[in-house]
Amino acid sequence: MSEQKHTQEPWIYFPARHEWHTGEKAIFDDGVWYIHPADDVERLPICIIDKGNDHHEPTRKQAEVDARRIVACINACEGIPTDGLEAHANKGGMIGAAIETVADYKQQRDELLASMKRIAERCPADSPIYAIASVGDGARLAIAKVESK
Repeated sequence: MSEQKHTQEPWIYFPARHEWHTGEKAIFDDGVWYIHPADDVERLPICIIDKGNDHHEPTRKQAEVDARRIVACINACEGIPTDGLEAHANKGGMIGAAIETVADYKQQRDELLASMKRIAERCPADSPIYAIASVGDGARLAIAKVESK
């Protein structure tokens, strides 16, 4: 059984504009925001942001800011599986997970660099055995690359 897919990115947001039955006045004036897939704004919205008080300027602005953030997050995460996003959310968000990942990579790099240095020390460039000299040369090149960054 295949997993249900979310609506394809990109998404967009825009203010809801409903007209009274007379068509004279907008029911909502910047208080309610629709979130839609960018390629199909004619269908029902994916999400409606409504803070419940269209006549209060800070509330109307908060609805817009929330819609903007939701759309930015969805579009920024395009291609990332939802399971992966949920796993990152449980670790303090994407940045927290990225910092943890970078720290792991740095530790691995440092361990590999230490191993390469031991190899380079034990495989002198002037060794009469070509294979040993070649391994040592490869280790020294790898070390130089890492240490030059």
